Amino acid sequence: MTLRLIIENTPADELAPMPANSSSEFIAAALRAARNSNSSTRAAILSDISTILNCREADLQFLFEQNLVPTKNRSVMTLELPDYRMRQSEIYKIAAE
Repeated sequence: MTLRLIIENTPADELAPMPANSSSEFIAAALRAARNSNSSTRAAILSDISTILNCREADLQFLFEQNLVPTKNRSVMTLELPDYRMRQSEIYKIAAE
């Protein structure tokens, strides 16, 4: 059964979203505030969040770090696309090789 049929045949009250946990709303709001704060305020917010989540502050730092990759060090990947103008027999020949 496709997802569309399941949705269409399921009563609306069974598809209602689950109520959000208030602590998850607090954490999401705190992370948004930390993203727009200076470093000392961000450190204080991350300290509170790490206490709630029972983790280290360093575990949350990835949310605020930008890992820019210099273009010189990136490997170049080639992308081969099929030529749909080719005849089917030519495609079979290339695939056999």
